[in-house]
Amino acid sequence: MDTEVVSEKVSFMNDEYSLKIVGILFHPKGTPSDSKLPAIVVCGPMASIKEQTQSKYASKLAALGYATLVFDFTTFGESEGEPRRYENPDRKASDIKAAVTYLISRDDVDSSRIAGVGICGSGSYMAHATVQDPRIKLLVSIVPFTVMDSFMVVPFEQAVKDREAYEAGTGEVKYINLMPENSIGAPYYYNDQRGHLHGWSPDVVSWSEESWVDFKPTEEIKNLKVPYLVITSENAFTRQMAVEMFNNAGVTNKGLYTVGLASHFDMYDQDPYVKVAIQQIGIFLKDNL
Repeated sequence: MDTEVVSEKVSFMNDEYSLKIVGILFHPKGTPSDSKLPAIVVCGPMASIKEQTQSKYASKLAALGYATLVFDFTTFGESEGEPRRYENPDRKASDIKAAVTYLISRDDVDSSRIAGVGICGSGSYMAHATVQDPRIKLLVSIVPFTVMDSFMVVPFEQAVKDREAYEAGTGEVKYINLMPENSIGAPYYYNDQRGHLHGWSPDVVSWSEESWVDFKPTEEIKNLKVPYLVITSENAFTRQMAVEMFNNAGVTNKGLYTVGLASHFDMYDQDPYVKVAIQQIGIFLKDNL
């Protein structure tokens, strides 16, 4: 965590599902007690937990003068919810909206200046929430991943059967692995110095697949009404997805920035790439939030 930043563990409710969400709030060190800071909800990749890449970005953005919030989505990490690790875009958007409600309830947050930053899968989930929630005034997608349905590990029909058996009480929760140890993301997720943290698992509920089929963020982004910054990287496997999100965004106040040399997973935690991204986000926030 940046030395000029302090953090505190927080919790709040997702009232739609009656579940407690656990998060970390970062803010600049020495902030006067009567200050009202602009705030940012920062969310990370599919299956991630709050201490991974999202905390790196949140800490660095807090150093720029913002209150920043990361959290475990319901069913993940320390947050409540069963079955564990249910990767559902609608549920995740609901959690993001609950996070906004929490920020607005705080006396030290300027409720009129709230932004959303999403990394990888949350580059799409945050867009999903922002289109629905007018309280989010600015959106940033970092190396957005938009094709959740490309992770169809088991046949769709099997995923449906898994859910039906679980709901009927005749079957255990079945899981699929989104990040095998031989995958392109393994150098991040299986490195103890990077993303291999206690509480993280690559496994998500198999019938998460049902929710991915109709989730089309590159279409939904056409309904966006707030300023939008897309950050991708030169060697990201998601680069074309980022370009499509930018091109389709239904606003004129938008920007696309490509970080040179970096891969998709370099953008999670590697400098100078993260530093460059933070600089670009800082400029966009200053001009538009």
